[in-house]
Formats: sequence, structure tokens, C-alpha cells
Amino acid sequence: MDRTYPEIWTNISGHACTDSGTTGRQLSLVSKFIRAASAPVKLQSIAVHGRQQMIALHQLLLKTPPHLRHIRYLLLSTTRDPPTDSKEEAQARNTY
Repeated sequence: MDRTYPEIWTNISGHACTDSGTTGRQLSLVSKFIRAASAPVKLQSIAVHGRQQMIALHQLLLKTPPHLRHIRYLLLSTTRDPPTDSKEEAQARNTY
């Protein structure tokens, strides 16, 4: 990893972080190096469900330096919880 420029890892992270934010959170747990390299795209894709999460996002954005606030994909929902799959969809997804 130390042979690759941090900008390359940032670019890779940008392509990986297109879900609701799960991948970005997981990448930040890998190592300090990856956390730093993925920081510019950490907030690239966000899904917010309900008022409490909207307030939490607002507080997070206030604490985040402006150069790290690059939001590309944003889902705002008034429902509290994200939609869940039906039993059939969940079973189909977990079948190998």
C-alpha cells in the first residue's frame, strides 16, 4: 500500500463508496492510512432516514471541514427506518 500514491487510494475509494455509506464506514476501519485516503469521499454517498438521522447528519456536516464535505449521492427519507426486503428477497440474496 505504501508504494501507491494516496490519491490513487482516494480514487479507488470513490468508486467503492457508492452505496448508502456502509462501504465508507468499513473502509475507515481498515487502517489509518486507508481512513485518511478515503476521507475525501467518506460522505460521497449518504442515505438519511427520519428526522433524527437528518439532525445527526447536520451535526456531522458542521464538524466536518469544508474540503471533506463532497456529497455526490444523497437520499433523504421521512420514514424512520430504511425499507426492508421481503422474506423471499432476503432469502434469495443470501442463497449461494
